[in-house]
Amino acid sequence: MENIDKKIDGIYDFIEDLYDLRKDSIEKDGEFGTGNLVFKEFRNLGYLDYLKDLMKELKSKKLSLESANEGELRESKEDMQRFIDKFGEELYKLFVNSKDRLKNAGISTDITYHVKNTEVENMRKML
Repeated sequence: MENIDKKIDGIYDFIEDLYDLRKDSIEKDGEFGTGNLVFKEFRNLGYLDYLKDLMKELKSKKLSLESANEGELRESKEDMQRFIDKFGEELYKLFVNSKDRLKNAGISTDITYHVKNTEVENMRKML
């Protein structure tokens, strides 16, 4: 996700620089200043809209990833806390980091199920 943040920041900074280039050019050289003409050409070719759309897409992707990471286990915060209370924070972290391996092994990744049905020692062995 850090990579997405860097891309979003880079696009945002570039767009801001482009607007600053335009503003400075208009102040210094008027409507026909080079910076303003570059901005207009960039805009008219659709690059500005493309970058804005790309930035929106990346933000959406980031939010989707954050949402998926938080909700991937499809459990409430209360269920997560019950899991931590029963098994401890270390096993919770292991459980979350092992969910793909558990799924591939045919083991449930449902926190509520394990809080109700799995003993602490069995959870340790599983992870």
